[in-house]
Amino acid sequence: MESLSLVVSIIPLIALFGLFISLLRKDPVITLFMLIIVWVSCVFLWELPIENVIVLSVRGIYESVVPLWTVFGTLFFVFTLMKASVFDALTYYVHNLTPDIRLQSLLIGVFFASLLQSLFGYGIPVVVCALMLYALNFDKKHSIFISLLGTAFCSSFGSFSNGLSSSIGGLTSSNIFGAVFSSAESYISNVSIITGLLSYFVNMMFPLLALYFVTVRFNKCSIKDFKAMIPFTVTTSLIYLSSSTVLTYFVSYKLAAVIPSMLTILVSIYMIKNNIMIPDVAIRRKTDVEMDKPSISVFNMLFPFALFTIFSLILQIIEPLGEALKKVVIDFPAYPYLPGASFQLLTSPGTICFLFGLLMIYFYRLKLDDVEQITEKLTELLHNIAFQLVGICIVIVIFTSSFGGVEGSNSMSMYLSDQTGLFIGSLWGMISPFVAALGTLLTGGANMGDMLFARFQFDIAAISNLNTQIIGASQQLGSAVASVIGIFPIIIASEVLYESDAVKPTFKKGLAITVLSCSMIGILTMLLLYFV
Repeated sequence: MESLSLVVSIIPLIALFGLFISLLRKDPVITLFMLIIVWVSCVFLWELPIENVIVLSVRGIYESVVPLWTVFGTLFFVFTLMKASVFDALTYYVHNLTPDIRLQSLLIGVFFASLLQSLFGYGIPVVVCALMLYALNFDKKHSIFISLLGTAFCSSFGSFSNGLSSSIGGLTSSNIFGAVFSSAESYISNVSIITGLLSYFVNMMFPLLALYFVTVRFNKCSIKDFKAMIPFTVTTSLIYLSSSTVLTYFVSYKLAAVIPSMLTILVSIYMIKNNIMIPDVAIRRKTDVEMDKPSISVFNMLFPFALFTIFSLILQIIEPLGEALKKVVIDFPAYPYLPGASFQLLTSPGTICFLFGLLMIYFYRLKLDDVEQITEKLTELLHNIAFQLVGICIVIVIFTSSFGGVEGSNSMSMYLSDQTGLFIGSLWGMISPFVAALGTLLTGGANMGDMLFARFQFDIAAISNLNTQIIGASQQLGSAVASVIGIFPIIIASEVLYESDAVKPTFKKGLAITVLSCSMIGILTMLLLYFV
């Protein structure tokens, strides 16, 4: 019976792999087939009552509304700025600031991508930064890949802590913290501090990789040209990482991405203008791009970002109000084991971005035809991912909340963690980041990857008597570095750039980098578990 339960608890993970294939092939039939397999296994093998499966599926559909709405709202805001030529203007000024492709890729593909990731999340910066790099005559595939490295660079902070928060927010109610942590928020804060320390060894690699690929692999320059830019790259990256760590420790992990990203961009511009650590010889393209002066002023170019950033910081300051709004709970009295579902749409990035998008339509005086083109493009993009995203959320909810079946009070996730923890034990420190990366791979992004496996990792750490904070940091960092294989941003960016051939080569490069990154995280995690 135990072996059967073990097999059944793995079925949702197999189904998620099927959904991943469905995304690649854009075939909703595969998604439906995988969902049917999960439902049938829940009823007949896990022995979960049919009404419970229905409630869990409805909960999964509800959970998918927030990411779908967030993608819609953020893309609506971004496409509005595109129509207003805001990103064209940014590209023009970057081109005028420096003709060096190494500096352009770092400024746009890494540091600006980090800022956008901290503001929007959900892989939106991949779309924006890939378009900006393409406007500077970068290859489409190369533009997408460099932008992915930028999102992975900052993903250990800011927006990706939300996925961790969503996945373990219910731990406090089950008293799993005991006397160690006063709340889930305290646990997440401690995990983020450890993640920040680990990131000095891991995240530093991503700007250097972007520099290496742009210099040596993509443009066939010499290793000497790559080495000449290392001092600038390391210095600016350290500014980002150190300021993120300080903010995480002394203020809040929720501010540990926006401010450091802005600071890093400003310092980088200052260093470029004053030739600090800048090589004497710039690497230019063989066919340089000629750009017309933008039609909008510098003020109009920076206004939406400044306003949005200020508004985001104000929301963090009045965070208790936001938390109060989120705690308007819909209870399921007949199913007390289900976590409550809250109204998150009102304070979600999607709502904020949508409202800002409407404001920018008025501010830039866009025409009705422009708005229609924006909505048509959005509808086309969401049509390609919506059904699969709903399916992923349903499977995640069933995997993590399937209480009341053949294993009684254990969900599939909890049962699998019990069996895994007893079998693997202390070696989990090495395996943990690979499991986190698997979550990002199966669900299409680091946020939902955390929702899938953060509680699972916490349970294994508790069963194996491992430090739960260190394992939590390994989960957070592992899912973050795996952003380079997040299939949702890759697909969306490929659709926007009309480069469908970019998906497979980008994914292959990202997979190799993910394996290397997770190996480093695993070694560091084992060392921390041994010495702490």
